[in-house]
Amino acid sequence: MRNTVGMLAAALALFIALPGNGLAGDYHPKKYGLEFQLGGGSYLMQDINDFRPHAALEFYEPDEILWGTQFGFAILYRQWYDVGQPKNDFGWQFGYNRLLTGVPVLDQFVDALEVDYYISAYLPTAPSDLSWAEQTVVGSEVYAMATWYFPWDSKEVMFGVGPAFYYAWLDRSVDIIENPGSHLTAGSFAEAHGKTLGLIANLGLEIPLRQNVSLALVGGGRLAKVGELKYEDVQEVEHTVYLNPTTNATFPVDFTGGFFKVALHVYFEPTSDWRDPKR
Repeated sequence: MRNTVGMLAAALALFIALPGNGLAGDYHPKKYGLEFQLGGGSYLMQDINDFRPHAALEFYEPDEILWGTQFGFAILYRQWYDVGQPKNDFGWQFGYNRLLTGVPVLDQFVDALEVDYYISAYLPTAPSDLSWAEQTVVGSEVYAMATWYFPWDSKEVMFGVGPAFYYAWLDRSVDIIENPGSHLTAGSFAEAHGKTLGLIANLGLEIPLRQNVSLALVGGGRLAKVGELKYEDVQEVEHTVYLNPTTNATFPVDFTGGFFKVALHVYFEPTSDWRDPKR
């Protein structure tokens, strides 16, 4: 992940450094910037919520994964058209988001980050021993969005769309007690992971707070289904996670859904030696 983000940042720096017809002597305060964001939204985690580790738990309802939290950052670059005429109605956002399942609140903050899906029951054959299963899901999003800006009084309406890479990690712990003292943990694993190419789009309002600082209120959606997960056991043998033992259908993690975020945009002017050719 660190390498992917580094490659995006290096590609952006190289892109900005290339000379072109759009270079001009005047500086526009909203050409380069950084975004810091926090938000949340819904996920399509139906397959995870439908998981039952044992037939006796079929009619028990688990703590489901329905909502999630996201936080991250982005590099903002707004292009320049017409020599001597600064216009920044088009730009790019290169960003990274951490996607968490669950909505942590107050003293439940740590628990909500550690355990997302949870189901438990006392089986009739072992009424004094609790059988349970839990699943924890974490994701990452790396995106490049083409963005258009439309002036509205002193504010700007912005629309962005572009491709995104999604990474997912799933941990699962199972402990089924059919008979007192007998623990069945088959199906447990750690750090099953997968990746996919998806799509992200958003629509927002950027509200200026100071000359180079703005507050952005943004809503959007993503298509982000990681369709296959794999993990290694203690013998370093790779396994694929399936929906159930009787099918070849893989077990997906789907971050598809809508989201809302609040972001702080901080624009800056590079030093004279930041780019080549130097100004």
